[in-house]
Amino acid sequence: MACEACGRYFGRSRCISYCWQSHCRRALLRRFFPGVAILAVVVLFLTISILKNLVLDTRCKSALDVDHDSEDRTNKTPQVIALRIFSERYRHLFKENTEMFFKHLRRLTETEWKPHNKTICDFRDSLRAVLGEEGSIRNFLLTKTNVPRDSRMCFYMYGNIQAFPPALWECLPKNEIYKPGQFASCSVVGSSGILRGSRCGKEIDQPQAVFRFNLAPTKGFEEDVGRKTNFTTLNPSFVRNKLNSLKTQDDQTRFGNVLEQFKDSYLWLPAFSVAADISIVTQTAQFAVNSKIVWPILGHPEHFLSVSTMWRTMSKTKHTWASSGLYLILSLVDVCDRIHVFGFWPYTTTINGSDVPYHYHNDISAMTNVHNFDTEFKSLVHLYEQGIINMHLGPCI
Repeated sequence: MACEACGRYFGRSRCISYCWQSHCRRALLRRFFPGVAILAVVVLFLTISILKNLVLDTRCKSALDVDHDSEDRTNKTPQVIALRIFSERYRHLFKENTEMFFKHLRRLTETEWKPHNKTICDFRDSLRAVLGEEGSIRNFLLTKTNVPRDSRMCFYMYGNIQAFPPALWECLPKNEIYKPGQFASCSVVGSSGILRGSRCGKEIDQPQAVFRFNLAPTKGFEEDVGRKTNFTTLNPSFVRNKLNSLKTQDDQTRFGNVLEQFKDSYLWLPAFSVAADISIVTQTAQFAVNSKIVWPILGHPEHFLSVSTMWRTMSKTKHTWASSGLYLILSLVDVCDRIHVFGFWPYTTTINGSDVPYHYHNDISAMTNVHNFDTEFKSLVHLYEQGIINMHLGPCI
């Protein structure tokens, strides 16, 4: 009782000497030790997690991920030197506000775009030198040839390392699918609302290969976005949020219906971006294999990390990732002799002031701060000006 009373009034000077008797010390320890022990375990767990992630982070870095302002000469590898030259040559220099930039775009649309073959070759060679083997097109996708069955993979978003799920490995193609110079021309089709009413469908379908994003629908929008699809990406969040993670037969049936309009195309999945998505990616890939509607392919995390690190350095945006659109365009430079870009537009109005919805196929608003679309778009416009890629900035009427 005395100890309990002392506990109630602990802190008063008249109780301190009394409470410090041995039997009261034991009572105090019994009262406070469980809480202190739990706190100690939590602190220890957090410390181990932080240290573990710090170690893992160093394992997941690209060869280009160095301090480019450092005087340390050991950082100045041929790739890093090539990146510095590449950045100075191809970084956009647009400083004006949106109104002035739109005037600049209006002038560009008034002249016919023409490819500059030498500039394209120089850009392609420079890009190869910067990205090296880890960023080469041979490393664009995971295959049974370039990743052994028992590999431990890096999840590039947070640096986690985990064994390659055996069921997912079985879904991999044996050999690479895309090769240098494979297509004479390609269309890369974004999902911007600027495509509504554009009547660009026929132009989009003309090239040998058409690349799209996140299962953006073509059915019902053929006049504006075309019918043809050879490749489309899929974010795991779509399966989780729109298809209930494929938990029921009804969910899987709905997914199959969505995939029908992309029949015989490749379904690109970012398998090793976030560890929490790996089970959804595995289930999605297995469903695709069994459905025989589309063919699942997995992006190589080393390749994405290499291209994204190059982009961060070039654009001086340290805390953003390359969007799937920019990433794919830069990856296809080695695959397509000509790249035609449609539906890339980060602004809420056209250059003439008309409203532009975020997507052509729905009315949602922009939802991400992960990417810097304005900087990406200006970088693509810079390549367009040099005759490297052809950007369609308005209607195709």
